Amino acid sequence: MTLLTCCIGSGSHQQQQRYHLLEAASFGKKSQLGIQIGIGIGLASFGKKSQLGTGIGSGIWIGEGADRGFSAKKTRSRSGIRRRSSNWSPQERARVFMSAVGTEKEMEMELKHAGFEGPPVQIPKLGLGVYLAAPRDAYQATLAALKTGYRHVDTAAVYGNERDVGQAVRDSHISRQEVFITTKLWNSDQGYDNTLRAFNRSLAALGFDYVDLYLVHSPMAVDKRLHTWKAMEEILKSGRARAIGVSNYGVHHLKELFANCEIRPSINQVELTPFNARKALVKFCEEENIALEAYSPLTRGKRLNDKTLVQIAQKYHKSTAQLLIRWCLQRNFVTLPKSVTPTRILENSQVFDFSISPEDMTKLDGLDEGWVSGWDPTKGR
Repeated sequence: MTLLTCCIGSGSHQQQQRYHLLEAASFGKKSQLGIQIGIGIGLASFGKKSQLGTGIGSGIWIGEGADRGFSAKKTRSRSGIRRRSSNWSPQERARVFMSAVGTEKEMEMELKHAGFEGPPVQIPKLGLGVYLAAPRDAYQATLAALKTGYRHVDTAAVYGNERDVGQAVRDSHISRQEVFITTKLWNSDQGYDNTLRAFNRSLAALGFDYVDLYLVHSPMAVDKRLHTWKAMEEILKSGRARAIGVSNYGVHHLKELFANCEIRPSINQVELTPFNARKALVKFCEEENIALEAYSPLTRGKRLNDKTLVQIAQKYHKSTAQLLIRWCLQRNFVTLPKSVTPTRILENSQVFDFSISPEDMTKLDGLDEGWVSGWDPTKGR
């Protein structure tokens, strides 16, 4: 990755620091530095502590470029730029952009298990979904996403592509510790002993000795789900899953689980969109410190041409898919857009350079009609 050196500070107290480059967008002929060169030079902070003292980042990412919709912040750096970026590929731009722009709160969240004290687990808030993607497609999509800058991939035993996701991670040559991997236990594998065996099969298929998150795919195995959770607790304690959670659980399912568990789930993965905001379930999970994760955030393409979505998306010079992803992020949901097309995987990552106004969030919230794109086990017994 290209680096530059710049001086920050004032007076005699200046330090030279090395920073990775961030492509910051221009906004026409005049840059924010007042240089009429058609390219905006900008910066963004990231991490835990800002070196400029703004309190929102731990470094300054400076660069040049032209991604529509992002206005670069004014830089306080001095001269001393020794080398600039040039000829960035879309993948390079997105990878640097995703890793730098946005506060720490916006980029990831901590998963918490009531009843269990383990090392902290941070989950990236944007991930790639590979729901029922053919093995080769899942492999190519995972590889493209990792090259783009994603560090979170969500698969499942029933998808039939765990092996391909694992191989793509290895072939990316990105450290396993840098990629957050989720997989799930299918309904027919529930029950205490079955769960332990199914988990071992998933690890073997992925080719890993641990997963970052293991989920119960649904509560539909009514007579077995409490026994299943006992096995999930053992898997967490063993360290072979860094976090455990559930998927498609409604409030009544969670209350049943709370009354019969030692360790509570850290997350609940359900379908969440403006068309199905699940306000009661969201409120309950937030009150109980259970993170929410949105699958099918793009409505499986079925509502992308909604008139309200189109009007609001045009206002921000974004696609309706990007608007839906951004809505999830601003609702503090981990979100998992699925695509096997590299250009759309890239587009889905370009959602940290704008913010939906409170007025437009209210308009989007007004679309809620309880609509689901597929199944909805949250309402089952």
